[in-house]
Amino acid sequence: TERCRYRKVAPRPPDRDNKNEKSSCYSWFLDSGATISMTPYKHAIRQYQLVDGQEIATANGSTIPVEGKGVIALKQTDGSLLLIDALHVPEAKYSLLSVSDLVKHDMTVNFDATHCSITKDGKVMIVGKQHSR
Repeated sequence: TERCRYRKVAPRPPDRDNKNEKSSCYSWFLDSGATISMTPYKHAIRQYQLVDGQEIATANGSTIPVEGKGVIALKQTDGSLLLIDALHVPEAKYSLLSVSDLVKHDMTVNFDATHCSITKDGKVMIVGKQHSR
């Protein structure tokens, strides 16, 4: 499966288990199979709301619990891309940008042979490089 990854500028991902970890710099994978954007990193979510009893199905058919939801702001040099109702899924292996979620929020997702881009109102918000799994 081909995935497009948008990497913020930090050299390493934050420690998921460290409640004091302040860095929000980590990789996001653009995923056409995900129905909603999600991250294992609670500190990345603003306006956090606890979620009770919700689970998501993974690509291998298993389910993992959702602990919360909120807004994630992916900061850019000229603004932020806001992910509304993004999920906090501590057992998720990656932070996923859902293509269908982005399109639902009036964004356009484009792919070429080596890159992907997310555009809103004619303005390119994110460019990512394609990586094979």
